Amino acid sequence: MPSVNGRVDYVRVRLFEKDGSLWAGPVFGKSGLLNTMTGSDGIIEVAANIEGLVAGEQVEVSLF
Repeated sequence: MPSVNGRVDYVRVRLFEKDGSLWAGPVFGKSGLLNTMTGSDGIIEVAANIEGLVAGEQVEVSLF
């Protein structure tokens, strides 16, 4: 998931189970759309000092 270096991004995610582990997948859409929030389980923060996340990378999810 790409991100702009120097800016904190908050990404809505949906949780799912895969191979006995809990995974988070991004919920894409415009930030102001309410349906992206209702279809999400939580949110992750992509720090300002990185240029995105790699698939399979461990993240902390703040649940709604």
